Parts: sequence; C-alpha cells; structure tokens
Amino acid sequence: EEYAKSCTAPNLSELELGKVHIGPPSSLEQLKIEFDPIPELGDHVSDDEGEKWEMTFPGGEIEGLDRLQRMVAQRPDWVCSFAKPETAPTSLPISTTG
Repeated sequence: EEYAKSCTAPNLSELELGKVHIGPPSSLEQLKIEFDPIPELGDHVSDDEGEKWEMTFPGGEIEGLDRLQRMVAQRPDWVCSFAKPETAPTSLPISTTG
C-alpha cells in the first residue's frame, strides 16, 4: 500500500509525443546504451609472423594425433601403470575422485 501511494502515473501533458516513449524502443540509440569496442581477433598477438606461432598453442587434428602418439603410443609402461587415485569413498570432505 505504501508503494502504491508514492507511485504516480505520468499526467497527460507528459505523454505528449516526444516527452515520454510508450512501447518498445525503435532503435539502440533510443536505449542510450554505450558499448565498449570489441577487440579484433589477433589484437593480442604480435605482428611478427614468427612470433605469432611461438605464442599460440598449436592445435588441429594432426597436432592432436602427434601428441597422442608421443604421450600414449610411445609410453606403454606409463599407460599400463595408470590408475585412478585410491581415495576412501566415505572421506570427508567428499572426494571428487572417490
């Protein structure tokens, strides 16, 4: 009730065209929202082509298959000895690997 008493509707003179907009905004300018500029892709990377490749993480299917070969296929002992950490299933705090 207290809110209803303090809340007043605009009078008819305020509703004249141009003073009060009723309805959805017709443009972004009408919303008066400012946006920060979006940086272009690659702005954080040097212009020197050689330096770009040193700074970026190599990816792609060929690179992934090369890593798989290096980490798994060439290390059979490591793969065979890999095991889930042995944690108590009733430990407190609860273990995410238990």
